[in-house]
Amino acid sequence: MDKKTQAVYKDIEIADIDLIIDADSKENVLTLIKAGYIVDAEKDELATVKLGRELGMHNRLSLSLTIAPTMACNMQCPYCYENKDGRVMTAEIQDMLVEFVKTHLCASPSINTLSVNWYGGEPLLQKKIIYNLSEKFLNICSERGIQYRASMVTNGSLLDAETAKKLVEDCKVSNVQITIDGMPKRHNMRRIFVDGTDSFDVIVKNIEDCRDFLPISVRVNVDRENISDVESLLKYFVEEKRWKGNPHIYIAPVKNYTASCKQECFQNQEFADASREFNNSYYAVDRDIVTSRLFQHRPIVFCGAECVENYVIDPEGYYYNCWLLIGDKRRNSGHISKPYTVSSEYYKWLSIGIPQKCESCEYLPMCVGGCPYYRVDHINEPTCPNSYYTYKDNLRLAYFDYVEQKKKKAIMV
Repeated sequence: MDKKTQAVYKDIEIADIDLIIDADSKENVLTLIKAGYIVDAEKDELATVKLGRELGMHNRLSLSLTIAPTMACNMQCPYCYENKDGRVMTAEIQDMLVEFVKTHLCASPSINTLSVNWYGGEPLLQKKIIYNLSEKFLNICSERGIQYRASMVTNGSLLDAETAKKLVEDCKVSNVQITIDGMPKRHNMRRIFVDGTDSFDVIVKNIEDCRDFLPISVRVNVDRENISDVESLLKYFVEEKRWKGNPHIYIAPVKNYTASCKQECFQNQEFADASREFNNSYYAVDRDIVTSRLFQHRPIVFCGAECVENYVIDPEGYYYNCWLLIGDKRRNSGHISKPYTVSSEYYKWLSIGIPQKCESCEYLPMCVGGCPYYRVDHINEPTCPNSYYTYKDNLRLAYFDYVEQKKKKAIMV
């Protein structure tokens, strides 16, 4: 805001917009109203957030499935929280899953989208199951005239070009997430094949071979052990491999889900500092991809774990509200053989509200109470998301970019 608009904004509660003489200030105020920075005094913003969240939790426009065709994995990463017991989805469970989808679509005619995320274990250890179920899901959607969307979380080791093309063309997978945890030496210590061989070169080659036709997100799980590798990794990707635009790269903190993390995991502010440095470095080599992600999307709910019509399904057909619980049958929310059966575990996730501590927080509209995984198990005690610690840094970078682009335009003129 320019200084005139700032003065008007400061006294906005007593100002009459129609009496503002300065046309530029009036236009700016109207922009602030449209953007939601200035609101009608009669509007209860907290009630609006709460109501929006409740409506979002019970939205029946989309059926979202996260499906693990197997809990087996060809890697043994030390920070992994999953129980890799080798289970594989049988033909019987696959048929049951197809019927589960049909039941939901019939019971909720308002559903207009089926979204599937392939997960694991390593999902590509069971390609045939993915191909089989994708074909059946696509046929169901075609018969009912609804949209189908698919994505995948994979370690990337089995994502060769032939597999990627089949996923894109036949299974309609529109994006995948792959993890690389540092330069070769560091990565190969963390992302370890079961047989002890290195994975870095295999994964990088697969990304190289399919990045022209498949959107890819490269996730770098960071802690104190590997954060020193991140800048070198970024330069390797962007400057040596010339990976601009696709894949896009982001960092995420390793969480203390396992004993291996107790000494190395970042505290929240440590991760915020690391994230700021990463964004600044990334901005210097690929401005477009960084600026496209600086403004956080305002969510209606924190994640699908607290929504109806959202299921994380293991190879035996048990479903869970949260990815972090998959395979832990003690915490299952139900089984696909009994759709719409409300268990006590399922009810926990769908009945938890916004923590009282969060109601006066200015970040509430950006996190809507935070991760339900922690709140469910800790009497609704809030845990602030990563964005709480990084949001202002992102805004500073966005402002810096705004100023720099104005300077460039001025020079061109």
